[in-house]
Amino acid sequence: PDVPITSFELKLPEGPDSALAANANLCETPLSMPTVFKGHNGAVIEQNTPIEVEGCSNALSLSAHVKGRKVKAKVYVPATGRVELSGKGLTSKTTSVKGREAITVTLHQRKAGKLNTRLRLIYTPTAGKDRKKQTKSVAVKFTL
Repeated sequence: PDVPITSFELKLPEGPDSALAANANLCETPLSMPTVFKGHNGAVIEQNTPIEVEGCSNALSLSAHVKGRKVKAKVYVPATGRVELSGKGLTSKTTSVKGREAITVTLHQRKAGKLNTRLRLIYTPTAGKDRKKQTKSVAVKFTL
């Protein structure tokens, strides 16, 4: 008979002989698994089931690399929300993230020349109990 399933947990042994192996950091990208359920009554449910990885950091992180008049910011966000990046003398960008992931955002120097500034990140979660804005900043130096 058809029995409703509300959750499912699969535990596999860890180590070199594991059935599953990761080739990248699983905390930095949203994961989902294509899922198909077929009932005895012929009903079919197809969906992409989100996969949550245990042990990932819940901390916001920001790093930046300057090349020419561009700064590439790598941002790790712990959950769904909005990310705003800005800095004095730089363009600004706002983007949405759909879960725990790492994103790369490129900002441009507005005018050529030397510039020492701080790249500022504001992250606003869109779900959960604690929806307080979080901020991080990092110093960037343009030498052109």
